Amino acid sequence: MLYKFDEKRNRYDPYGLTCELWAKSKMLKPDRHDELEINFVPSGSVTYLIYDKVVEIPENKLAVFWALTPHQIIHASGQAPYYVCTVPFNIFLNWNFPKEFIKHLLKGSVILDNSNLSLNHELLLFENWRKDIESKSDKLKDIALLELNARLQRLAYNDYHIVGKNLSLDIDLKNVGIVEKIAAYIASNYLQDIKTKDISDIVNLNPDYANRIFKDSFGLTIREYLLNQRISHAKRMLSTSNQKITIIALESGFNSISRFNASFLKICGISPNAYRKQHSHLSNPSFL
Repeated sequence: MLYKFDEKRNRYDPYGLTCELWAKSKMLKPDRHDELEINFVPSGSVTYLIYDKVVEIPENKLAVFWALTPHQIIHASGQAPYYVCTVPFNIFLNWNFPKEFIKHLLKGSVILDNSNLSLNHELLLFENWRKDIESKSDKLKDIALLELNARLQRLAYNDYHIVGKNLSLDIDLKNVGIVEKIAAYIASNYLQDIKTKDISDIVNLNPDYANRIFKDSFGLTIREYLLNQRISHAKRMLSTSNQKITIIALESGFNSISRFNASFLKICGISPNAYRKQHSHLSNPSFL
């Protein structure tokens, strides 16, 4: 079975422990879920917009990132499917990876494996994980988790690099249209005091028209998308730092704590303080 991103899925809904084959398809809006995501592209490539970074995952390379970071496929080459594994982040944190490795993930970086493992070796691993995790056997799922842990430990203690580059609007990126440029501009500037007109001016469009075509593509108005970016940033800070909520509100682009609290409650259904209690992953986040 080939999976495809469901544009109607609720934001932040967990996938749980999975290993699946996904069809390469453009995503009309970002996905975000509180899990470690592992991608392996046997052939062709997949290109993401992750916050303000364009990240290409080339063929026969394993990539790892924290999926609470907004991520959106904006381009793909080749027709062959690719593998997507998700591991609940609390499980990953209990695996005791090097602090530097975890820090890269928590800060929204994408880690790309530099090892030269053969394609057949990686395919065998991912196929075994896919079958084991989709089985009804808890024992096989435990074995898959052990092997996933070992594969990522090898990555963490060997050669890897951080991929991505800042995306500016004068980049001539193939297949990135007006709505993607608006999304990229918001991803780069959502912490600043920007408004819908400022954003529409960047692409030289009437604000109402820019808002209409953006909503047609992303299902959100420009303002709603901007607000979601800010709330996502706040959620990341709430779950990975001990900073005061007032500071987090200001650093997430809100000019008042009351507006932050109201927006957070509307989007998330709970208060920032309640979210922190439910989702804090680090008992000692000092290394951040």
